[in-house]
Amino acid sequence: MQQRLNRCWPAQWVVAVLLWSSASSAYAMNVDGKFGIGFEETLIGVGVRQGSLIAGSSSGNTAALPASGMAFRYHFGNIGIEAIVGASMRSTLGGTGDLQYTALASGGLFYNAVRAPSVNLAIGARLVNGWARQNDSHGLAQGTRYGMGAEIPLRVEYFFSPAFAIGAAVGITMVWSGNSANPLTGSSKSFDLTLTRGDFSGGLGFTYYFQ
Repeated sequence: MQQRLNRCWPAQWVVAVLLWSSASSAYAMNVDGKFGIGFEETLIGVGVRQGSLIAGSSSGNTAALPASGMAFRYHFGNIGIEAIVGASMRSTLGGTGDLQYTALASGGLFYNAVRAPSVNLAIGARLVNGWARQNDSHGLAQGTRYGMGAEIPLRVEYFFSPAFAIGAAVGITMVWSGNSANPLTGSSKSFDLTLTRGDFSGGLGFTYYFQ
């Protein structure tokens, strides 16, 4: 079993601390009872894109799916419910290969711990599930692979208006991989733990909130 710890401290923590210290509830952004739709990249997806979560696999089938997709949010007071879904399919023209596909389904809960002018700072928990089926060199479909991971994101959401916001996150990720390559990371026979996953170009998303 492989264990990998990443102890870098990205600048998002500094931003989060500054937001925390300067927060004022008098002008807080209220999202109670609002439903939103948008896009979100999971922190596991950030790690794969950075290349730090990909490991070798004895099966040779190590491709990782993009762990991002359409995001749905609903808030009850300071509690937010989140769902992220994504899918892709590939069919070879001419009938020389079987159908290939990937799918992502993630669910999470967030708590708006700090509400400042135009900015909310939330901490949450997210469970990420991935499925993938790919073809071998002969165009024949291999078995569907399933993988899961967990995240504890610290998420900042900035509102340009009461209806539109962008978000960025940093946090802890955990990914379990069995004998088959985990479709979320491409790694196998490993446990990946990262304490501060994120960067300024990753973990980004946006949400449009319906009034």
